[in-house]
Amino acid sequence: MVLAVQIPLPHATAWHFFEEASDLLLSDRSLHLYADRPDLQFGPLSIVAALPFTVLGGLGGWAAMLVFSAVGIVVVWVLVDSVRRLRPRLDEGRVVLFAGVLFVVVWGDVAVRTAHIDDAITIAATAAAIGAIARGRPWWAVVGLAVAGAAKPWGLIFAPLAAVLPGSRPWLRVIAVVALAGFTWAPFFLVEPNTLDASSFAIINEPSSSLRALGVAAATTPAWVRPAQLAGGFTLAAALVWRGRWTGVVMAGVAFRLLIDPAANRYYTVGLVFGMLLFWLIRRPDRIPWPALGAATILEFGQFEGFPPTVAGWSRVAVTVAVIGLALAATRDPLPGGRVPPEWS
Repeated sequence: MVLAVQIPLPHATAWHFFEEASDLLLSDRSLHLYADRPDLQFGPLSIVAALPFTVLGGLGGWAAMLVFSAVGIVVVWVLVDSVRRLRPRLDEGRVVLFAGVLFVVVWGDVAVRTAHIDDAITIAATAAAIGAIARGRPWWAVVGLAVAGAAKPWGLIFAPLAAVLPGSRPWLRVIAVVALAGFTWAPFFLVEPNTLDASSFAIINEPSSSLRALGVAAATTPAWVRPAQLAGGFTLAAALVWRGRWTGVVMAGVAFRLLIDPAANRYYTVGLVFGMLLFWLIRRPDRIPWPALGAATILEFGQFEGFPPTVAGWSRVAVTVAVIGLALAATRDPLPGGRVPPEWS
């Protein structure tokens, strides 16, 4: 339904980036791809995933929208199944329906309106990792998190989730996530050292961004923003896992990213909503997740034309800071079988 509603509106607005990246990957400049096109801000895995669609020519964008719309339904199923394994008293009626509809609506920004399959893969792979944790399978969680990081660099923020399940030296699993994701980039770095320059690609510091609301008036992305997003988000995620508040990692990691991001794109909303739904349903499995709806409404409507950019910016600050604070102040999370996470601190 979301797909059908959005088709008459602007759709697949970012698909051309994947078509261009696929052409470059198949050219004689394949391993110079990121140095030649620093605006391609997604991982090699996302380009490989786009290849089967791009061979369809003009139908590729349509096929991608259809497939990734279906992926959104799978993400909902994985989310609900994961919560059910940790909180068997989950309300299977109104709560699941509300959460599922909310997620699918905002997922439309990624799967249909923009066709940002990189973000879609990152969120879906993270959901798969959450599912593996709920099933007590730590190394499958490593695989999911590595896929998330290989599809989009910001997916590495969630790598500390690999240490949630107890075992011998769980933080080695975090290193494995980073190593596996980094392996997909290795050929590009080895052949073209300037590949790293792609991380400094500057985008416009939008009037409605929280970064501008915080007083950063630079016209484009300050050089410190991308490293700070990755390092800060990763550190925040590690702290939450360390303290046993692992279900807050996704929402807090995304919130930190949005807090200091120069852009205020609507498709950013879906990652925060997914994280908030996970966090809320684990803690209140019998309650409608109204906070997730509130956050989605503020972030979505703040980007419509005519909405005061200053108000939108400060609203983003309020939402993201509140989400981070909520994650840090939460009680400890359960593990499969009703166990409590190990007391790291």
